[in-house]
Amino acid sequence: MSCVSGKAYPSTGQEAASSHAGLHQPPACDPEDKSAGAQWIHEVKYDGYRIQLHINHDDRKAFTRSGHNRVNRFSVIAGAFNIPGHAIVDGELVVIHEERTNFSELQVDLGRGDQDRLVYFAFDLLWLDGKDLRKMTQLARCTAGAAQKGPLFRDKTVHC
Repeated sequence: MSCVSGKAYPSTGQEAASSHAGLHQPPACDPEDKSAGAQWIHEVKYDGYRIQLHINHDDRKAFTRSGHNRVNRFSVIAGAFNIPGHAIVDGELVVIHEERTNFSELQVDLGRGDQDRLVYFAFDLLWLDGKDLRKMTQLARCTAGAAQKGPLFRDKTVHC
């Protein structure tokens, strides 16, 4: 598991100027920092690729940690979201093989251009309908996503 602070993202001072373009880096997490107490949550470490999906109506982008847009490789996942407006979703792209995430199988599938077994575990909603949610705690952001009208996803390739 990796630690995730329940705190809000720190301001970079560039939010208004950037709208929601570009990759948003999560705040650094110090597992020794006990200042949040019971406000700390944990996320499961999956064996896959961290992907940040940027949704702007029908325009979709899938950014890797290094900031490369790989939507052509992950188009099935990018198209699985049922969000009609603007959103940024952070999560992990995996292949499940023998009931476990398997990075080697993920690399093989991506090398073949095969997207049939790709699964996206969405664990954070950073932006929704013109609102920068990073100022909210992660638990509040999850609540904002759950409060959306209708399902956020078109099929079962995405889990939250």
